[in-house]
Amino acid sequence: MTGPPPALRVRDLPAEQAEILGRIHELASQARYLGRIAQKGYLGAVQENDEFMRLWEVDRDRKLTEARAYGNGIPPSWVEHARQLGHAGQDWTPEQRLPAARTPPRRRTASRVVDDTRQMTEMAAVHAVRAHLLAATTGSPAPDPAAAHQFGRNLEALWTRAARTADAVGIPGRDREEIFTVSDEEFRDRVSDFLRYSPGDLDMVWRRHAAESIAASVRRSLKNLRRANPGNDITTPDPAARQPPDPASLIERAHHALHTLLSEQPDTGADIDAAIIDATLDDTVHPEQTVARAEPGEAADTVFGDCGPDP
Repeated sequence: MTGPPPALRVRDLPAEQAEILGRIHELASQARYLGRIAQKGYLGAVQENDEFMRLWEVDRDRKLTEARAYGNGIPPSWVEHARQLGHAGQDWTPEQRLPAARTPPRRRTASRVVDDTRQMTEMAAVHAVRAHLLAATTGSPAPDPAAAHQFGRNLEALWTRAARTADAVGIPGRDREEIFTVSDEEFRDRVSDFLRYSPGDLDMVWRRHAAESIAASVRRSLKNLRRANPGNDITTPDPAARQPPDPASLIERAHHALHTLLSEQPDTGADIDAAIIDATLDDTVHPEQTVARAEPGEAADTVFGDCGPDP
């Protein structure tokens, strides 16, 4: 009888993954330090504001680094471990042990449905804010056809995987209701976060969601899903079961959350517009006006307002 595999250490990882995790730990440690200073109470008003601004910048950099980690295939449990140790003020060394990165198959597939739903929500939020920023700069959001097309394909591909995975693994109705419900508060939080991003950072996040690797990953996942469930028809959604929110409704709700936030904070829009004038996006970067609506791997061209789940 064999025991569990030995725990990995940081020194066992590829150099790039080790560097990314170390950076996450470093930024979490900086946030802890800056937070304690800012809360001391004896700082002057100007200095205290500077510390809070630096704290926000460090937290933003950490979130961007974590996004990079996920793109490099680093398990969420390792990312969380590095962040927690940094927040706790504990050291990060090459000998640091890493937590288990695998979960039971059923739990993993259910977790994927949650992750896909969250990613679709983030994509809708970053789309809305990016379009707003570009409109403030150019007067109208001009399309970037190739990237916009892929962005839309990815959004639809994630919807397809979430819906079919939920059917294939038999996620109960109550759980589906919880997973596929995106609250107004969540939309406000995501949109509010992106409103604080610089144009360059915002574009980086948008282009990460427009990567061709996302649709390719979905195609592989669906192929594996069919292989693992040969007796189930995963190509036809269950009409009686709760399905993921369709991309068109997510985009609409993201725009609504954006307009609500800007109306509640009238100075925010002016501040953002001024920042964009000083730091405009590259001439080749434009918001998307189209979105694909098709099976992953199939060509499609559909306006955001018309897109929806696969029939």
